[in-house]
Amino acid sequence: MNADNINAAAPLAAAPIIRWIRLDGTTVEGPVPEMMRAYAMAGFAGRLVDAAPAAPVAAPVAAPAQAPTLRPGVDVDVDSAARIGAAERFLASRGFAAPPPWFAAGTEMLPEGRAKFGSLARRHEDLPAFRDAAGAVIGAIKAERRRDVQLGDARALRLLPDGTLTRGKAPIALEPLALKGLIQRFPKAFPSAWGFLTLLDPAARAEAMNAQLARLAEFYPDDDAREVRLRCRTIGGNWQAFAAVSPSYMPMDGDRVLAAYVETLDGLHLPDPRGAVAYNGETTDVTIRATWHAPQSFRPSVGDVFESGITGRSNDAGGGAHVGGNTFTRIICINCTTVDFGEDAFRRVHRGSKTRDLTTVGLARIAQDVRGLVEQSGDAARYFLDSWGVLRDTPVSAVAIGGKKHEDPREALRALVKSGELDADVGRDVMVEALLRGFSAEPGDTLADAFNAVTRTAHEGLLDEAQRWRVERAAGALLPVLVKRAAEA
Repeated sequence: MNADNINAAAPLAAAPIIRWIRLDGTTVEGPVPEMMRAYAMAGFAGRLVDAAPAAPVAAPVAAPAQAPTLRPGVDVDVDSAARIGAAERFLASRGFAAPPPWFAAGTEMLPEGRAKFGSLARRHEDLPAFRDAAGAVIGAIKAERRRDVQLGDARALRLLPDGTLTRGKAPIALEPLALKGLIQRFPKAFPSAWGFLTLLDPAARAEAMNAQLARLAEFYPDDDAREVRLRCRTIGGNWQAFAAVSPSYMPMDGDRVLAAYVETLDGLHLPDPRGAVAYNGETTDVTIRATWHAPQSFRPSVGDVFESGITGRSNDAGGGAHVGGNTFTRIICINCTTVDFGEDAFRRVHRGSKTRDLTTVGLARIAQDVRGLVEQSGDAARYFLDSWGVLRDTPVSAVAIGGKKHEDPREALRALVKSGELDADVGRDVMVEALLRGFSAEPGDTLADAFNAVTRTAHEGLLDEAQRWRVERAAGALLPVLVKRAAEA
């Protein structure tokens, strides 16, 4: 036997231990031969029992490493910085330039800043769903029973001292904006006259107005140039004019514009955005804000975009075009100072035809504008809903896939294929194998893990280029479905 074998020999096992319990109750423990000899020498007084094995001494275990405490305004969270950088690249690829934060992206926020973010998230959760907010305004505008009346040559119009307008028949009440619109319709006859006329008493105002209306032909010799249209509505059961516009004005009233937004947003199959729709009955201004917001569970850092959606504004009294655009909200300071940014996507003026009613055409154009805006906004919403952890916070077992819930994410992936919810036009067996390979590369039990398996499938080497493209397209269609189910879980 060589030295190496001797050195490698296992150590001898320790001798068994036995306990001697003496008559006086004291005990002694030791190796069996030694204790038996002592027991015999004492005249076999007492008794011998097996000694309880000594409890093994556990090796010291190091305490789990604590994540270093980040100092607000000083330290940068690496994961947050990576997330924010990815969001900036996504926005840039869509043509949006996010304003730079005042601290490095990913900088730890003050406790007060985190509390403010939580308050903002709760406030957003308390807002009504956009469809409900829009529905209330749609109902209010429809209740006005609006109608337009072509008055023809404005030389025949007369303003009465009581503020009503007549063409020789039953007078109609003029709201202030309608009177202002009538004056601004003919700037050559009433140059900068609105401010002056408001200072006159009603009788003097009527006299001055009527004198200039009678002289309109001097300023507008073309008959068509003297025509005017009144926009009318019922308030308290009485008809009154709320606007005076040109005959070519194309109505695109707020109720129909809002209906286009609601219909198009529904088509995204995303969680309902929340927001506010304001209607000023005096001016007919309608303002729209519909956004998706990071949940309270999200842990933001400086530079995070935590709100994404759309804004819009319109006026039905000749006071402005319909404008719609994207909006985002970003944290720029450790105290949760925020900034909104985005761009108007379209501006649609109320210009139609003097000879044809183009209302239907105008509404079709608005619907097209809204559809383009909402689809762009939905693309951003899908990205940020995933980035904010809506899918990461939802276990696979919490939602139904293929008609039922699954405890095992692998079964859920199989159900996606079998049920057709993931339809990429790839053979079922090949698709399932690719999904499971993708899942095995980075397993987990959340919807985000399941969706990542879908997106990773295209890179598992089982699909050709056309199949990979179809899988990526199917994944894009699947994401809003999963997000909606996660929000409802």
